[in-house]
Amino acid sequence: MARTHLSARGQVVLPKEIRERLHLACGQELSVEIVVDAVVLRPVAPHEERRREDWMSLEGCLKDTDALTDLMNEHRREVTSGR
Repeated sequence: MARTHLSARGQVVLPKEIRERLHLACGQELSVEIVVDAVVLRPVAPHEERRREDWMSLEGCLKDTDALTDLMNEHRREVTSGR
């Protein structure tokens, strides 16, 4: 198991072997969360890939609905009412 330390400014250096194994580069965005009593860092996909993944996860969920029409009607009501 690799080990590192927390600096006075709260920074952590990821050991080289971990950066290489996960193909992490300088400037890579990481999500940070607490899971039980551990800090978990996960690489975040580049913006374009993340957007595509977000949309792809919704594929088919609005099929056979009037969601777009409902949204457009709601928008028209808001514009008309001045909100």
